[in-house]
Amino acid sequence: MMDENIIRVTDFRLEASVGIYDHERSKPQYIVINTATWFSPDTKFTDDSINQTLNYEKIVGLIKDAALAKHYNLIETLAETIADAMLAIKSVYRCEVSIQKPDAFKHEPLAHISITLLRHKAIGKI
Repeated sequence: MMDENIIRVTDFRLEASVGIYDHERSKPQYIVINTATWFSPDTKFTDDSINQTLNYEKIVGLIKDAALAKHYNLIETLAETIADAMLAIKSVYRCEVSIQKPDAFKHEPLAHISITLLRHKAIGKI
């Protein structure tokens, strides 16, 4: 049996330039990002040291940097960019990225539109 260590970033709300329509391109809109990052599966947290874990600030920084780097036509592309950055971390072997656009359909009776990606590193790349 393999243990799993997961860090979650939940309901990270920020303004970003996303969307294909003119009104979306004219100004940033709020998006909500949730991630789960699976890392170092066999690590036991015994010495209470930051060196044993994946620093949360690093994950939040990757999300923020990707979201603010440029305009994305699709939230799918932004999610893929975040997933790629997370999987580039040596100890990370799996990640899930979900992005919501809460204001996409302001006049419809729905909470939000979202995309979720689940990505894995190839075996032997951890």
